[in-house]
Amino acid sequence: MFALNASLAAQSQPWFFIQMSDPQFGMYAENRDFAQETENFEFAIANANRLKPAFVIITGDLVNKAGDAAQIAEFKRISAKLDPSIALYNVPGNHDEGNEPTPESVAAYREKFGPDYYTFRSHEMAGFVLDGNLLKAPQHVSDEAAKQEQWLRNELEKAKREGVKELFVFLHQPLFLENIDEPEQYFNIPLETRRRYLALLHEYGVEHVYAGHYHRNAYARDGALEMVTTGPVSKPIGNDPSGFRVVTVKDGAFESHYYGLGYMPPVVDLKAGPEKRATLRELGVSVGILSPGPLNAITDVAGVAVGQTTIIQGDDVRTGVTAILPHQRNLFREKVTGAVFVGNAFGKLAGSTQVEELGEIETPIVLTSTLSVPRVADAVLDYVLAQPGNESVHSVNPLVGETNDGYLNDIRGRNIGAEDVLNAIRSAKTGPVEQGSVGAGTGTVAFGFKGGIGTSSRKVPAAFGGYTVGVLVQTNFGGVLTIAGAPVGRELGRYYMKDQLDSAKGSCMIVVATDAPIDARNLKRLSERTMLGLGRTGSAGSNGSGDYAIAFSTSHSKDLLSNEAMSPLFLAAIEATEEAVYNSLFMASTTTGSGHTVEALPIGRTMEILRKYGAAVKQP
Repeated sequence: MFALNASLAAQSQPWFFIQMSDPQFGMYAENRDFAQETENFEFAIANANRLKPAFVIITGDLVNKAGDAAQIAEFKRISAKLDPSIALYNVPGNHDEGNEPTPESVAAYREKFGPDYYTFRSHEMAGFVLDGNLLKAPQHVSDEAAKQEQWLRNELEKAKREGVKELFVFLHQPLFLENIDEPEQYFNIPLETRRRYLALLHEYGVEHVYAGHYHRNAYARDGALEMVTTGPVSKPIGNDPSGFRVVTVKDGAFESHYYGLGYMPPVVDLKAGPEKRATLRELGVSVGILSPGPLNAITDVAGVAVGQTTIIQGDDVRTGVTAILPHQRNLFREKVTGAVFVGNAFGKLAGSTQVEELGEIETPIVLTSTLSVPRVADAVLDYVLAQPGNESVHSVNPLVGETNDGYLNDIRGRNIGAEDVLNAIRSAKTGPVEQGSVGAGTGTVAFGFKGGIGTSSRKVPAAFGGYTVGVLVQTNFGGVLTIAGAPVGRELGRYYMKDQLDSAKGSCMIVVATDAPIDARNLKRLSERTMLGLGRTGSAGSNGSGDYAIAFSTSHSKDLLSNEAMSPLFLAAIEATEEAVYNSLFMASTTTGSGHTVEALPIGRTMEILRKYGAAVKQP
């Protein structure tokens, strides 16, 4: 069955398949009719014919009432409309064989639809279709359940011997929805069976398992194994619409996107590169109620400049420098009002005590890697002392913050030199700010995904002064990622304390700029509010998270705002911090370093989740 075809072995062209689930004729009207199912399924099949996938696989519950002749006939009538050049694979569901399958119900399924477990090939992939009912409720079919399990081991062994690159498992019931140790319930597989099958799949390197049954989308992981549960073609439960999933395969990389029936893609572009990175707002998601500035960046505050040096060397060096200049003149001679707020002091913010004491910032604010703070501070001294007009200066307070990028970076090598720092400062410019895996964010990790540099801004309404607040963050912390109120981390199956995962370590540096005329005391109050923005993203504020906010004002007005006038600015800082964190994730790219790989936040799946919870307004 697995004879390796030479033409297939040589084939590396991109391709894709479509997963549909739960057409379930009869569900909408409780078996009285199936008009809505007919409309949905015909639309789905028509779109599959238009898109031309390598195959379509339907992961169970083909009908709502096992053995119902009319429902079975309607499913077969519509599925027969699939273009003959597109392979169709069916998977048995509990509504096809019964919640407790019997030898008779399994035999009836095989007579009507074909084998209930089998293997198929497409390109360099082997697909293993399982009868999930034999896993879920084997009490009346124990012999068949044991036979299927042994069959799967034999087929996986064949695939291994023949060098099949990608192994996919398809079944109706998800092995698990969120956590491999979650209690048994209607929508998952019993714990003992789940653990046994997961051990087998891990043994043979299976990394992709696709299921249905849940009538909504869910994503979870067990190490390298990804458990994808796909919403229904028929009646949804929850917020995901009726639809299907498109899985693309390119250069060994797999991406999947769930499309509601009203959001079908015009084409599946296999020539496109990796998933395009974009800011959250570019994807149609607005955070908060205030409007951003024209750049949606800290540089919307007039005069503020940002410069970055990204250092990628060999297999182990992934680090850099990000410099924020309140203005591009001599900062030591033209100091700005500033303040520092410490959310949690597990960090090394050089120069903070003088800012706290005097309420002034006199050097560029520079962000970097933890163990490079002394070297970076020394380079900032070089820069300030060398500026014309500073020949007699004998005391300088460099302000240097950090996060620990040691997971992806050879942090002990302290690979940042003076020229790297000077380059970041000298190259600083106003205008758009590069975000993601750049500068001081090159080697950072946030919420278990690739973190980095992010920025955002807010404009206070004219009635409240029309001031701008801009925020830049260096994200390297964890928790339970929440985006615009949607539980993204939970839905993606990656969050703090899931499977005892300690993903909350790290730090976040936050820099706040404003043109509002406020003193150091109110700047400190402004910086305090950034922690509320951080909290909105799901930060766990762990013991090991050094969370600092540095705020400054570019205004030199003597007419300072009153305490009562600060509230709109507080909200602006909260919203801009929240969105800056999101942008650091959305713009970051998958990074490998020091023997580890950290994946970028999957934009397609994240957008599915945001649409599910009503946070997204358009297709990515």
